Amino acid sequence: HGLVVLTDTGSFAGAWDLSEATLEGEGPNMSSENNLPHGIFFKPDGTRYFMIGSQGSAEGIFEYLMTTPWDVSTATYTGNKLDLTNPNWTADAWRSITFSADGYKIWTTNEDADQVKEWNLDIAWDITSWDSSAKGSMTNFATDGISATIENQPHGHAFSYDGLKLYVVGAQKNTVFEYDLQDAYSIANVSYNSKSFNISESINVNPAHAAEDEINGISFKPDGTRMYTAGNARNMVYEHRLSTAWDVSTATFYASKSISSE
Repeated sequence: HGLVVLTDTGSFAGAWDLSEATLEGEGPNMSSENNLPHGIFFKPDGTRYFMIGSQGSAEGIFEYLMTTPWDVSTATYTGNKLDLTNPNWTADAWRSITFSADGYKIWTTNEDADQVKEWNLDIAWDITSWDSSAKGSMTNFATDGISATIENQPHGHAFSYDGLKLYVVGAQKNTVFEYDLQDAYSIANVSYNSKSFNISESINVNPAHAAEDEINGISFKPDGTRMYTAGNARNMVYEHRLSTAWDVSTATFYASKSISSE
């Protein structure tokens, strides 16, 4: 009963292209909450982001509110925190964080414990609603538990859009390992599917780049055709393109962006 005409103006030609990235804005300094921020996750509507920090006396997950969606310059700390300090935990070194699409689950990596941990929230997106009495029954996935993919320094993780794949990267092997999940977004049953991608080696092939030996983060374009990783040794973000969506064994290095001046 109607017709809609969408005209491509070219305005989004650079979307997801790291080589087109320029500094647009800066969020608030987070040192008052934690001066060793290691991971960040944005709520899908762009109104909030969550930082996981690893400073020993203030370890935790911290929530920030943006009055203008996706504009980090409008962000302020809400005061909401999920406390991760000892003696609540025997292992520290918290590294990365993601949420489920409905906001009821959180996953984190812990370098000391060599684990991906799953948290269940009573209220969606409310990190203060986690019941600490559930600590003993949390679901964990050991990144050093499969001989072919032992990673004793997990620094980042991501899920495929459908939740049936988990990707883990660490500073020991600087390689992305791909795992299959029996149930979407559940790390209770994880199996290695023999697919991986050595980030450091792929970068070093390019004469303009030295090897990167401290990969800290990972994220994907929603269609699974592009993968982005962060390197702490050279203060760079890297873009990799996958010829087969979500299959990291088909990835190749494409571009990089230095963030050292920031």
